Amino acid sequence: MFLKPRFLLTLLECLSVDAIRTVYLNSKLPLDQVDCIPDCKPECLHFKEKIEWKPQMSICYRYRGRSWTGEAYPYLDTLQIGNMKSDFSEIEEGFFYTTFQSGPWLALTVPGTRTLEWVALSSYKDPFPLMNWKHQCLSFDFTTGLVELYLNGEKVYGETSSKLPAIYSKLSGSFNYTGLGCSYRSESIGSMSAPVEYTDLQMYGTKLSQEEMIKYTTCTNIQSGDLISWEAGSWEVESPRSLSTEHLRNLDTDVCGHNNESIIFIPFSVTYDPGA
Repeated sequence: MFLKPRFLLTLLECLSVDAIRTVYLNSKLPLDQVDCIPDCKPECLHFKEKIEWKPQMSICYRYRGRSWTGEAYPYLDTLQIGNMKSDFSEIEEGFFYTTFQSGPWLALTVPGTRTLEWVALSSYKDPFPLMNWKHQCLSFDFTTGLVELYLNGEKVYGETSSKLPAIYSKLSGSFNYTGLGCSYRSESIGSMSAPVEYTDLQMYGTKLSQEEMIKYTTCTNIQSGDLISWEAGSWEVESPRSLSTEHLRNLDTDVCGHNNESIIFIPFSVTYDPGA
């Protein structure tokens, strides 16, 4: 369920065959406020249907971050998958993937504990990080521990980790939560919620080939996910502070157009003289 009435979306879709829905989380957040800590009520994009864990999985999506969020560990984008506690304080098992300013990281939640096992997915840093659409695919082989990450048509990571098979063997049979743009955490820096626009998340119950991930991340071929599909999935926008908006973009020109520019916010002091 998205924010706009269905009849309005249907009308707009008729006007553009290349139209695709996007959800812009925290879009109404002032430019000088990029974090909701300490009173954080995350704006999130949720998919809460039950899905079976697979020995191999791939997740692809597109996002455009407005600004780095957080002072201690600035991040641009985050994805959380697993079984959520009933109070929505954190996931009991699963993982979250985050694009930090230091590079992309994977954090695995060890079932039955509150321990996070961290895996650095290279120190790659996008030269144009802000207000630029990123197209990425993340694939897992939980039996061998192989993790691969493709971004904008390039392979930026491909290594094995012994942590994946060990944790996978302890997982329950399924998970009930997929969240974009936020991570619920009760420790460390707490919950995360970024000003970022998302679209076209597809989740597959297999490991995509190199060719398939390159095609997705270069917008040359898009396959609907068999586990989660952006077009048919029951997505919900959690907007407790009414800061998020939904848009209809042109996939070819707005989302998949070639971008080699970025923005930077430069703060400066302003003196106000009420008598002037």
